[in-house]
Amino acid sequence: MHAKGRHISNIDIVDLMDSLTPSANSLLKMIKDRLDYRTNEARLSMPNNKSEGKSRSYATAALKRYGAVKKLGQRTFIVNPYLIVPPPDYQLDVIAKWNLLP
Repeated sequence: MHAKGRHISNIDIVDLMDSLTPSANSLLKMIKDRLDYRTNEARLSMPNNKSEGKSRSYATAALKRYGAVKKLGQRTFIVNPYLIVPPPDYQLDVIAKWNLLP
């Protein structure tokens, strides 16, 4: 079921989704639904209320801990290009940008 020797550095999307909390899975789906596949970036809308904002914050921390996303700005994320592979014409640019971010 899981990759042999599962570790954060070699996790795939299926193992990641299995490891995440329901709120982190929901956030990952929200990011995927708004994903620009040319840049692997997604910009989310404002949370509806404070509770949703806190939930999103905890979910973001979980996704960052697994190396699935990095924040580019307020409510803007870039998805790990090794989890969701961008089109071939844009791969090198997306990977270079991913590697530049802390």
